[in-house]
Amino acid sequence: MIDNPYLSRAQFVCYEGDDAATAAAAAAAAASGGAGGAGGAGGSGDDIKPPADFTPAQQQKFNEALAADRRKHQAALQVAEKQIQDLLAGKSLSEQERAKAEETLATVQMQLRTKEQQAAFERQKLEEAHGKTIKDLNDKATHWESRYKDSTRDRALLDAAVSGDAFQPAQLVTLLKPMAKLVEENGELKTMIEFPDTDPATNEPVMTLRTPDEAVKRMRELPETYGNLFKSNVVSGIGSNSATGGLTPGKDGKVDLEKLARDPVQFRKVLKENPQLLGLRSPMGR
Repeated sequence: MIDNPYLSRAQFVCYEGDDAATAAAAAAAAASGGAGGAGGAGGSGDDIKPPADFTPAQQQKFNEALAADRRKHQAALQVAEKQIQDLLAGKSLSEQERAKAEETLATVQMQLRTKEQQAAFERQKLEEAHGKTIKDLNDKATHWESRYKDSTRDRALLDAAVSGDAFQPAQLVTLLKPMAKLVEENGELKTMIEFPDTDPATNEPVMTLRTPDEAVKRMRELPETYGNLFKSNVVSGIGSNSATGGLTPGKDGKVDLEKLARDPVQFRKVLKENPQLLGLRSPMGR
C-alpha cells in the first residue's frame, strides 16, 4: 500500500526467461519509474511542490516523504547501474546487446546525476568533442604540410640531378636528401643544401650552403668522390649501365691504372676498345 498518494514507488520487474541484458534493462526501467516522484532526470525533486492549500505540518510531511522516496529511487538506480556494469564487464554479450546495455547505463547514470552534475558532464563532453575536432584538424594540417615540404624538396633535388646529367637521378636525390633543408624566402619555401666541402685556402673541411643546382655542379667538380654519379664520367665502351668504378680519367686524360689493374676484365675491355685512355694508339692507328 502506498503511504502518500502524491508519490509513486520504484518496483523491479523481471520475467522468467529474460536474458541478462533484458533483465538489467528492466531493472533500470523500473528504477526510473520512480522518476515522477523523484523529480525526473537528475533525481533532485526540486521542482515538485506540495499543494498550495497544505498546512505547514502537511508540507513538512510531504517534503520528508519526497526525500525518502528520492533516496529509495537513487538506491534503485545505483543497483541497476551496478548490474549493467557487471553485465558489460563480461564477454558473453552480442554486439547488439552490448550497445543496448551501454545506452541503458548512460540513461541510468544521467538520472543519478544532479542537475549541476549533468550540466558539468554535458559541458565536459562538448569540450572533449571540440578538443578532438581541433586535434584532428591539426593532425591533417601537419600531414599535408609535411607532404608538401617533402614534395617541394624532392622536386628541387630531382630537377638539379636531371639538369646535372646524373647517371641515376633518383640515386643523387637519395644522397642529397639528408643534406637538404627548406628555408623561407620572400614568403616561399626554397630548398638549400648543407654541402660538406674543403676550403681551398686552408684545405680544411667546411660546410657550405648551396642551391641544389650549385651542389650538383660542385659534385661534378669532385670526380674522385662523386664521379661515378654522372654520365660524363662513364668510360665509353665499358658499359653505360655501370658506374666508372675508378675508371674516371684523371688530369692527364688517363684512367686510374692502379684501380684498373685490379679488374682484368675491364682492363682487357679498355685495352681493346679505348686504348687511348691507356696512352696507347688504337689498332687502326687512329
